[in-house]
Amino acid sequence: FAHGHNHKTNMAAVRSLLGQCGAHRMCARLTHNYAASPAIPNKLRCWSGKREGCGKPDVGSVFGRKQHFASAARSQRPSLSPVTGCPQSVVDAIGQFSARPVKPLTLQTYFDFGRDKTEEARHLSASYVHQEGLIRLAHMIQEMRSLPETAIKQPLISQVFQWYIASFQDLLAVPTQTQATARAHADTITSSLELILRRHGSVVMTLAQGFRDLHFRSLLQARESAVTEFLDRFYMSRIGIRFLFNQHLGLFGNANSVIRDDRVGFIEEACNVNLVAEDAAIHAAQLCDEKFGYAPDLQIETPGCDTDIAFTYVPGHLYHILFELLKNSFRAVCEAHPDTQPPVRLIIVKGDEDLSIKIADEGKGIPHRDVERLFSYFYTTAALPAMEMDDPVQLTSMNRAPMAGFGYGLPISRLYAKYFGGDLDVISMEGFGTDAYVYLRALAQESQEVLPSYSATQLRYTSQQDWTPDAEHWLK
Repeated sequence: FAHGHNHKTNMAAVRSLLGQCGAHRMCARLTHNYAASPAIPNKLRCWSGKREGCGKPDVGSVFGRKQHFASAARSQRPSLSPVTGCPQSVVDAIGQFSARPVKPLTLQTYFDFGRDKTEEARHLSASYVHQEGLIRLAHMIQEMRSLPETAIKQPLISQVFQWYIASFQDLLAVPTQTQATARAHADTITSSLELILRRHGSVVMTLAQGFRDLHFRSLLQARESAVTEFLDRFYMSRIGIRFLFNQHLGLFGNANSVIRDDRVGFIEEACNVNLVAEDAAIHAAQLCDEKFGYAPDLQIETPGCDTDIAFTYVPGHLYHILFELLKNSFRAVCEAHPDTQPPVRLIIVKGDEDLSIKIADEGKGIPHRDVERLFSYFYTTAALPAMEMDDPVQLTSMNRAPMAGFGYGLPISRLYAKYFGGDLDVISMEGFGTDAYVYLRALAQESQEVLPSYSATQLRYTSQQDWTPDAEHWLK
C-alpha cells in the first residue's frame, strides 16, 4: 500500500516497496514481475520516529523499552525455543523473514490505496500482504520463541504458537506469480488470509487462559511485568496483522465479502463517533441488564459543536475501545447505585491534532495506587469468570464475552488506541467515580501504525532477572 493521492503514484510506490523487500529467494520470486523504482516514499520508509524527520510515535516509549537495556550483556541472541513439527527449511525461513523490519503504514496510506478497485490494485495488494504478512508472522513467532520453556510448553500457549507456525507455512506455500496467473495468485492469497483469520479468532482468550493457568500455579511470581511487556508487544502485533489482512479482504475479498459505499475496506472516511458510542452503549447496557437487571443511561456531549463528530478512522477499533470503557463504567455505577443510577457522561471534542473522548462515571472510583495496575493483565476488580474453551462464541465474540473478570479489557483497549498513534488514560477519585480519556489522531496522515519489531537485543523481558528470579519455579 503506497503513500500517495493518485493511481499512478500508488502503483509506482507499491512496486518500489515490493522490489526492495526481496532478499529471501521466495520474496524475490514474488517480485519478479515488479521492477524496483528508485526510492520508497519517506512515509513508507520510516517508522516509529527513528528516522530523521518522521515525527511519528517512538515504539520504544510505547512498549516501555529503554536504551540502557540494550547492554553488552544483552548483545547475544537469547536462547529460542525450538520449532517442532515442521521442516528445517521453514525454521530457516522464519529466521530470514524476522530479520527484515516490519513496515508500519499510515491510515491515510491504507485509505488512498483502497480507493483503487482495479484488478492491478488487487494483484499488488495481494503480493504486498503476502510478503508483509510473512514478515509480521515471523516476528510474532520469534517473540513467542523467546518465552521461557515452561511457558511455551503450557498446552494453551503452545496451541497458539502452533497456530502461528501453521499460518506462516500457509503463506510460505502460496504459489508465486511465476507459477500461476496473477489472478489465481491473488485468489490463493485471499483464501489463505480468510483461513488464517478464522484459525486465529480465539487467540486472545486462549492465550489468556494459558497465562492464567501459569499464574494460578504460582509460576509467574515476580514476573508479571515481564509477561505484561510480552503480551503488550504480542497483542499489538496481532492487531496490526489482522488489520492488514482484513483491509485486503475488505477491499478485494471473495464473493462473500461485504462491500459498503461509506467505507474503504474497514476504514470510514467520516467515522461518526456519536453513533459508534451509542452502539457500544447499547451492548454494554445489555450485559448490565443480564447481570443486574438495570443499567445507567448514557449522555453524549459535544461541547462547541451542534452536530455529530466524525473523522477518518476504523470504526471497529473505536467500538472496541468505547465498549470496554462503557462496560466498566456501567458496571461500576450499577454496583455503587443499586436503586437509582446516575448517568454516564461521554464527551467528544475534535481539535486540530487530537480527537479526544472522555467517559465520566460516578461508580465510586478505585484507590489511586491501583490505577496503574488497571493496565496489567493480572489485575481485575471483578471475580474471574468461568469460560468454556470449546465454546467458539465465548472465545471470539466481544459482545458475548463475560461482563468482567479476565483483566484483559483495558490493556487491549489501550493497545487499540495506541495502534494508530493515540493513547488511553484513566483518572479515578476514590469515593466518587472514574474518568477515562481516549486520545486519537484527528488527521489520517498523522495516524501511523505503532508496531513492535522483534530484536533479540531489545526484549527487556528476556533477561534472566525478569524471568528466573526463582529458577526452581520454572522447573516444576
